[in-house]
Amino acid sequence: MEPTHETWTLPENLHPLHYSRWGPPTAATTYVLLHGAPGTYQDFSYLAPLLVSGHDVNAIAFDLPGNGRTSVEIVGGMYYVDAASIASTIVAALSSLPLSRMILVGHSMGGHATLQVASAPALASRLAGIALLNPTGLRAPRRARPRIEYYFSLVMRLAGDATDYFTNWNRSIYVDKFKFSNDIPTDDFSVAFYRMVTADYAQLRVQAEDIARRKVPAFVAFAKDDRVIECDIGADLAAVLAARTVKTYEKGGHNIPKTQATDLGAEINAWAKSLL
Repeated sequence: MEPTHETWTLPENLHPLHYSRWGPPTAATTYVLLHGAPGTYQDFSYLAPLLVSGHDVNAIAFDLPGNGRTSVEIVGGMYYVDAASIASTIVAALSSLPLSRMILVGHSMGGHATLQVASAPALASRLAGIALLNPTGLRAPRRARPRIEYYFSLVMRLAGDATDYFTNWNRSIYVDKFKFSNDIPTDDFSVAFYRMVTADYAQLRVQAEDIARRKVPAFVAFAKDDRVIECDIGADLAAVLAARTVKTYEKGGHNIPKTQATDLGAEINAWAKSLL
């Protein structure tokens, strides 16, 4: 199944937010797919068709600001992009799109975005549940050095938007250490880094606890061999969310929306049907 491609534009903003849709133009339930950092709608190209195999269901996946087809200028440029501005853009889009009932699905850093978006009061009446796949959670991964990374990000921002030593070094970390594709543009890696270092873990915990208090149904899946985000992070987040379903894979690596797509599609659909 091939998706259709659409855009949404903020009032008085010339830069569109790009998204792709699988399934019918309108449906009773929409899976809203939020990719990691970096990422695009294509991260869900294996999973999304499996989520819309039933009747009256569709799925949309955004290219988040500064990723893929969506310009970073939608949030004001490289100097201003961060986790909060990206989440605010998603909330604004979902507030105006004609979606009757939503299930948010976040992969990797999309896990943080899911917590932020699910906490928006404007979306509460249409939010049916959240699904998190190898998510970033309520603490930094063990390999992270948050203080050093934050100050390095300040240097990157102050150096300007041009590709330079700092942006190339950042790119090399993602490509050489985390094995992201070398075809990804350098600016997408810069946005990914800014998104990571601006994660507010204290606020994310407050949001997760609020989601649990509101009894928003949660599904969490993670792989034990994920080398980017250790599985304990997903397990801890699942506990805070009081997740109804927790799926653990022995294998699959970080990209389980691809490597475990068939099983995930079935598991998420079964969980989603239980919410009706």
